[in-house]
Amino acid sequence: MKSSHIKIFIVFFVLTIGAYFIFNREEDIVVDEGSGLQLIIIGDKELFVEIATSPEERALGLMHRTELKENHGMLFIFQEEPTTLQFWNKNTLIPLDIIWALDNKVIGTSSLPAISDEITFVQSPSVANKVIEVNTGWTKTNDIKINDGITY
Repeated sequence: MKSSHIKIFIVFFVLTIGAYFIFNREEDIVVDEGSGLQLIIIGDKELFVEIATSPEERALGLMHRTELKENHGMLFIFQEEPTTLQFWNKNTLIPLDIIWALDNKVIGTSSLPAISDEITFVQSPSVANKVIEVNTGWTKTNDIKINDGITY
């Protein structure tokens, strides 16, 4: 009798642990702990991003970068109340696509040219709390649309 209770307990334990890992996956999927990059999925397209959450990280963004690898970008997370957001190209040496999101849905995209004689500003189409910067053309190449889901 004890042996059958132990077997039932072991089976139950293994199933519980398995279910936990299937249904409670970590939201942050770290691609390479040493690199600090995380994998996010927009629609069904994979993108490796740096995360900018602090005011200092968000202010610096991708300034002074001379290149951005293919399928890489930066995710800006604004933990404050969603609001209309504005980005500019000060010290931005590469042209970028901007993906505006509210929670985990795309609400719009914009193009931000590399810095030239004039600073360019782009604004979210409505309130947002996440922004993703990617290489120019990435949103078109990957057919990113309004209401595409974002998972990470």
